[in-house]
This record gives sequence, structure tokens and C-alpha cells, in this order.
Amino acid sequence: MANAPAAGQALSVLRLLARHSEPVPASAIARDLDLPRSSVYHLLTVLCDHGFVVHLLEEQRYGLGVAAFELGSAYTRQAPLQRMARQSLVRLVDETQHNAHLAVLHGRDVLYVIEERAPGRKKRGKEGGGRRKEKGKERGRERRAKGKRRQFPPPPPPLAPHPAHTGTRA
Repeated sequence: MANAPAAGQALSVLRLLARHSEPVPASAIARDLDLPRSSVYHLLTVLCDHGFVVHLLEEQRYGLGVAAFELGSAYTRQAPLQRMARQSLVRLVDETQHNAHLAVLHGRDVLYVIEERAPGRKKRGKEGGGRRKEKGKERGRERRAKGKRRQFPPPPPPLAPHPAHTGTRA
């Protein structure tokens, strides 16, 4: 790993700001990143000078700047994940003759990346207006009105937590 701690700290500041839904005070950035406040102010000054961070004077807080937005937009335009995955998805579609999708779990979010359609297969989704009634099948309300209720078995009991997650040893 390269020895560029200031670059790593600047990226940590950007990531921290990106995690928050609102601008953050410098003191909170210093506390959350365990950095000296003077170092945080130096990093914020450089990031502000380059447009990656904006200082909201009246609120005494810092938020992401336009350059951060431009960087994210450039990532979308370049589409590196789509470029890396396309050939694998094409092979998968060729082998299975089914549509293939790639999504990535990022924290608590699922990011939809790419879809490759098999020849003659329709795109899945809500084109044409959301829910569709399948031919020959009753909808849930109609089925319930006729008294047909599907019974499901009770859920299994919850699993005991793994010893590694409870702080005890087995």
C-alpha cells in the first residue's frame, strides 16, 4: 500500500460526508475519524478549494460539493461494473436462455447494475402499468372473497446466535 496518509484521510472525510444525509460539523468529522481537529480543518480547506466539499458558514457545517457530484456522475457514465460484467452475463444468458441481472449489495442498499436479455424474452418489470392479472388465475382479493385460503406452515423457531457474535466461547 502506498504511503499517502493525507490522501487516505481526505477520502475518509469524503466517505463520512457521503454517509450522512445532512452536512456535518468539523468537530464531528474529527471525532468520528479520530483525527486531530487541526488536521481535519486542513483537509477540509483543500477539499473545499477543489470543490469536493462545501462549507456552509451560517450552519458551521460541511457537506459534499459539486466536484463530488461530478465524480459520481463520471462513474455512472464510464459504467465500469457494467463493462466488467457484460461478457459473463452474455455467457450466462447463452447457456440458460433466460434473462440475467446483476445487482450489488452495498451496505444496506442493493444497487441494480445491468440486465442482459435472452433473445425472444420480454423485459421484466412494471412496463405497462404495475400489477398484471395472470390469465386463468384469480387475484388475491377474489380468491379470499370465495373463501379459498392458502395455509402456510408456522415459521421455524429462531436460531441460537453464533458464539462468535455473542462474545462467549463455545
